Amino acid sequence: TLRESVIKENLEKFQKDIKDFEDLLTRSEIETVKEEELQRFLKERPWIFSPEYHSVEPKKPAGSTGVFDFYLEDYKGQGTVIELEKPSDEIFSKQERYGLSPKCGEAFGQLIRYCEDTISIAHSGERREIEKIYEIRPLGFLIIGRTKNAEDNKRLKIVNSYFHSVEILSYNQLLSRA
Repeated sequence: TLRESVIKENLEKFQKDIKDFEDLLTRSEIETVKEEELQRFLKERPWIFSPEYHSVEPKKPAGSTGVFDFYLEDYKGQGTVIELEKPSDEIFSKQERYGLSPKCGEAFGQLIRYCEDTISIAHSGERREIEKIYEIRPLGFLIIGRTKNAEDNKRLKIVNSYFHSVEILSYNQLLSRA
């Protein structure tokens, strides 16, 4: 009942946000949309990640060298690290059907490093309290590129099936979730 009432009360806003997100992604096909613009957009509409997240922190510092694009926490306390790249970035390699593009592979490595940083911080009492990161088994999402058709979605589903606590999402998939 509560879920239905929240959706009914916010339906017009959610529909407008989805339309604005579609417009932003369409614009990214024509011109360069900077990562900072995507960050700002999603910061103002954190429900797009999932309504289950109650804490959404953009540009969260982690350690001396890391800055997560987003650090999310859901109602169960599950921490999630989000790494954003541009919608115009390629997901797949041109040479290998299930291979990742150089940009995607590099960003994926960065996401794994950020997840490892989270684990390290959570195990260090002083750092844990300073940085307010308590998650010892974080999830990670790399949001990059566009899936243009069912075949791209299938390939990405297969690639993700080999990962454990990290996942690659295209902007189209994030939009579909919303």
